[in-house]
Amino acid sequence: MKTLALIVTVLVLGPLTFAQQPGTSGTASQPQAAAAAAQARVAQTATHSLASTAACSFTFTSGANDTFVKYCVTANGNITQLEMPQFHEHLAAGVFGEGYGICDLTNGTEYFDYAAFGDSANWGPAALVTQSATLAKIVRTTSDGAWTLTQNITMVPGTSPTVKVAMALRNNTTDDRTAFLMRYADIDANTIFINSLGATSNGAFGWDPTAFPGVGTRGHFGVTLQADALPQQHAPDLGPQGFTQSGPGGPSPCNPYAFMFAGLQTAADGSVVTIYELGVPTKTAKTVTVHYKGM
Repeated sequence: MKTLALIVTVLVLGPLTFAQQPGTSGTASQPQAAAAAAQARVAQTATHSLASTAACSFTFTSGANDTFVKYCVTANGNITQLEMPQFHEHLAAGVFGEGYGICDLTNGTEYFDYAAFGDSANWGPAALVTQSATLAKIVRTTSDGAWTLTQNITMVPGTSPTVKVAMALRNNTTDDRTAFLMRYADIDANTIFINSLGATSNGAFGWDPTAFPGVGTRGHFGVTLQADALPQQHAPDLGPQGFTQSGPGGPSPCNPYAFMFAGLQTAADGSVVTIYELGVPTKTAKTVTVHYKGM
């Protein structure tokens, strides 16, 4: 809760400072300040268990300039900072919102953790299984014991670096079950709250549209949350599908289509999500993989 209070304090003070910078249009800064305040309100009213956190526990860095990537992972497996390329941050602005959601379609139970945007308070403690210079493997079981989520969050360096997130969802019950599994991120591209956003069947993306186009300025940067196809798809498996949301805060895992925005958003404080529907037989797991890529 101390982390959340600090985030909210910075969020309230930051836009006021931005609005007073020399040469900055007061009119132009007003939507940014309004978006920052809206994020703070949503974060304050969200449910936060004692385990909820947006604090960075594991930091990964590679490359330089256009091949640079730096991101951090919380103890619960949220990615709350993402810089790619160098000096262009896309998540650690305002409220740090990123994470995962599950809906058990068999009984309608929701499980989610969206970092500073709250959690469902029905998770057990997260456990770090493996850590290296490029990998954090984190395992977490729901408090009712029904599901275990294993995340392998891997840095893939190179000329086009990515952050690879493999999520294995295991059904621990004695019944075959069906579930939604999603990945969510509140994108504030280039630390700007008002972005352009869009989605396809394979993912969703957001970028900073404020710079003038041109080779010299190179101000248009953003991030894509891209989802891999399921390697072996059997009924009732569906997806992936990308969506965008207009407004701050994470989606309800059992009502994902309520937040879907159809078409391109050109001036919104929005977020992105990828979603799968998975049939998970008893005592087995299914894995989906998504990637954060610069754009």
